[in-house]
Amino acid sequence: MSKKLNPQLQHNIREDAYCETHLEPPQLFCDNDQVTLCGKCFQSQEHKNHVVYGIQEAAENYREEEQNFKTMIESEYSMQFRLLSEENDLNFLRLHRYQCDSNIRGVSLNHLNRFATELEEKSQEMLQVRY
Repeated sequence: MSKKLNPQLQHNIREDAYCETHLEPPQLFCDNDQVTLCGKCFQSQEHKNHVVYGIQEAAENYREEEQNFKTMIESEYSMQFRLLSEENDLNFLRLHRYQCDSNIRGVSLNHLNRFATELEEKSQEMLQVRY
């Protein structure tokens, strides 16, 4: 289950990354406690029934998990963007329809005003002809 660190990786481990108890470089990762373990810590009772991976395997698992999360977020973002775009298009169409309706009402009102003015003028003419 555990893997030995390759020599190049082991050389790059900082001093503060060593096990505080056994002063050995970590070779394992306890998934339950989310901590790195040296070989001696792994053999202790504290991690006996825990899920433990080699550090490189655990790192790969986390990279995959991070990539899956990133893909999910991108998919969610894309879907939200499409929904907002469609909503924006609908709002634009509603606004355009409202403006058209408003223009039609304005034109109709102008026609009615002209018609009322014409009726008033004809009414005045008829009254003047009578007297």
